[in-house]
Amino acid sequence: ALRAAATDLPVADARAEVVTLLDVIEHLPDPIEALADAARVAGAGGRVIVTVPAHRWLWSAADTALGHRRRYTRRDLVAALRAAGLRPVLTTHVFSWLVAPVWVARRRARGPELGLDRTGPLVDVVALVLTGLERLLVGRVRTPFGTSLLAVAVPETTSGAAPGTTAVARDAQVVERGGASRSSRHRQAIAAT
Repeated sequence: ALRAAATDLPVADARAEVVTLLDVIEHLPDPIEALADAARVAGAGGRVIVTVPAHRWLWSAADTALGHRRRYTRRDLVAALRAAGLRPVLTTHVFSWLVAPVWVARRRARGPELGLDRTGPLVDVVALVLTGLERLLVGRVRTPFGTSLLAVAVPETTSGAAPGTTAVARDAQVVERGGASRSSRHRQAIAAT
């Protein structure tokens, strides 16, 4: 395991089989930069796994207290992955069974209530069973709601380029020649909105 800044991973290109950004990018001012660095480290044969909080309508004081800058829609997450040179192979909501209890708890709360702090033997067993059942569906059924989004993505390879060349590497070459990369164009488009 390695712990580092998400935008400057101290790992050589294409050295990791799997890079995980679990509940990370929603805290960053520029998630594209972190995703692009994950793509660089994963390389053409690697995978990038990302989880983020889902549904803007679940936003509450808890998100502010946790330092979230955003909650994601599936479309937002897919766009960010693509802008970073990643091709999503799986995107699905997870923890679908938590949506109603979290929504109710957060609406009733007078402060930053996560809606996840109820515990006890029965609650723990129910949570384990429901999560286990949902786990059986991941990859088979695309769930339309859940408190989080899960994505698995692979770095895009460029057509006509040497094997293992990723879109991120191509964009870096474009920037070196004075052009604008897809990631920088995406950031410019976000800034313009």
